[in-house]
Amino acid sequence: MKDKFSDIKMIGYGLIALYITSFLVYFFNLYSEENAIRSAVMLGFFVILIVGSVALILLKEWGRSLVVFTNLVMGLYLLKPYISTQDIVPISYIFMNFIIFLFFSQSKVRLFFKNNSRMKWRTVLLIDDDQTQWVTVRSILMNHGFSVLVANTGE
Repeated sequence: MKDKFSDIKMIGYGLIALYITSFLVYFFNLYSEENAIRSAVMLGFFVILIVGSVALILLKEWGRSLVVFTNLVMGLYLLKPYISTQDIVPISYIFMNFIIFLFFSQSKVRLFFKNNSRMKWRTVLLIDDDQTQWVTVRSILMNHGFSVLVANTGE
């Protein structure tokens, strides 16, 4: 479970770097008259995504929800103008948005954020001689943030 904390934090740091870089690119395009409105909209998206990514690093559920929702809306916003073009950069943004949406909307990731108790690990000792019983119960408990020790007998 501790590895999941570091994985999500690393993803959050990577997203912040990506979003800040993208923010700067669109910021410098803001002064181009032909792309000013589009650049302003994209700047708004990236500000929201940067805030959401910081909250991801802090393991906040609202940050995960913000990143998921904003990536979905941004992906849809980017999809329409680039359906007929072959420009690789905006198409890569579209794929990135939907990949982030799919990752952070998974039930295991949602459970991870909702059950985050700030490193308060709880351990359960499961004693049962039937292996199928403890394999099933162990996986359920682990998905809900418990560390599970298993014994075949009570001795």
